[in-house]
Amino acid sequence: MSKNKIVIYPDKRKPVKIYVGNNFLTDDVIMEITKHIGSCWEFIAPQLNIGHDATERFKMDYPGNCRMQMYSMFIQWRDNNVNKTTIKMLVDILEECRRNVTINIDNVRKLLYVVEFVE
Repeated sequence: MSKNKIVIYPDKRKPVKIYVGNNFLTDDVIMEITKHIGSCWEFIAPQLNIGHDATERFKMDYPGNCRMQMYSMFIQWRDNNVNKTTIKMLVDILEECRRNVTINIDNVRKLLYVVEFVE
């Protein structure tokens, strides 16, 4: 009885870190960012030129769901500034807000880069 051996060849491609901070914000990136922000997200709104009425509307639209409230805020900011909002812009704003809002800024900064594998 012979046993079949599985041979795994190492991947010849190498990981390369690519800066994507100048890319425009996508819905997926915005949703990922919301995972790294605490529940006091309302303190970010003034930095995005989003007023109190809008933040209250987000809370009413998604009661008890902070991530969707934040997501709505960031989407509104992006849509109000079409073709201007980049990942880096939002990361910079969040850096400034860290004193008032719990933000895992290290994880947010990681979104400035993607890893691609090249030969």
